[in-house]
Amino acid sequence: MKTDCLALLRTAEGGASRTVAASEPLARIWTTIASGLDDEIGQLNEVLVWMPAHQSIAMVGERKLSDGSRLSTVDWRANRLVDSLAKQAAAERELPRAAARLLDSAAAAVRHAATLLGRVTHGANNLELQVVDEDGTVTKRVLRDARPRPSGHKRKAMVQPTGPQRPCQPSSSTSPAVQPWQPSSGNLGALPLGVWPWCSYETEQGNGLH
Repeated sequence: MKTDCLALLRTAEGGASRTVAASEPLARIWTTIASGLDDEIGQLNEVLVWMPAHQSIAMVGERKLSDGSRLSTVDWRANRLVDSLAKQAAAERELPRAAARLLDSAAAAVRHAATLLGRVTHGANNLELQVVDEDGTVTKRVLRDARPRPSGHKRKAMVQPTGPQRPCQPSSSTSPAVQPWQPSSGNLGALPLGVWPWCSYETEQGNGLH
């Protein structure tokens, strides 16, 4: 069994305690492998061989694998096929280009807003003014373009009430009672069509009167 991921060999060499550790990003997969090997992860070191990846055809017979053997044509071809399958699988889950452009534009907007904030903050803290002294000398001063908070303005602290608390009294105002609907006792035929009581009209229709 050959792999081009050297980290798999290094992880397998650490045994089951290392492969299923909480710090391992592939601990869930290693747990499944360990259960299939009865927690004997060291068995993989006997069958797992590392091979160099992304090699040109000229490296066949030149590069060595972790077991000391040379890179064969079958190894080189198999590695290229596996890379192709990995790219196809990644393309199926690739972020759509429209979504990628949207995220890029949002990142550019954040950088632009941060740049504006930085320039405004720097300008407010480095305001250059030309001040004329009493002798007529013009000097340049760097001031902070901000006003301090008024010294007399203090936020009042919330005072907790002391003593026994009076229970809340229910409101004395009561809502008027809802009266039940009463059918109209008048002559519906004497009313214009636009002002007929709707409920009464539906009731009369239900009785077969049109």
